[in-house]
Amino acid sequence: MRNLLRWFSITFLALFIIVGSIGFAFKDTLFQEGNPIPVISGIVQLKLGDKPYVQIDTESETYITPHTPVEGDYYYIVKTFMGEKGFAFLEQKGTDLIFSKGEDKTTVETRMYTSDYYIFSIGQ
Repeated sequence: MRNLLRWFSITFLALFIIVGSIGFAFKDTLFQEGNPIPVISGIVQLKLGDKPYVQIDTESETYITPHTPVEGDYYYIVKTFMGEKGFAFLEQKGTDLIFSKGEDKTTVETRMYTSDYYIFSIGQ
């Protein structure tokens, strides 16, 4: 019984040190959006599901999507998403995408999260 407890303690301590080291090494990336749990959860949903984007913040309408070109356009998913809401793409200014719906204009801010994913937020 004592050997089992010792083995469990050593294994737990080693695992804790490894996870802590990885977390410390990637802390800037993990915490760039504040709480990393919704973002990591979104990435897992993208990997396991078939959705092209996942909402990670309901209050600010923020989504995460893979950074892969569709039909040669890295922002195709955002343009399609906004098109489904009735908005037409007007122009791109830097990483911001400008859309219009009648007289209304809205800006979608995009920012890289990692080299494989970017986050987009819909402005008012």
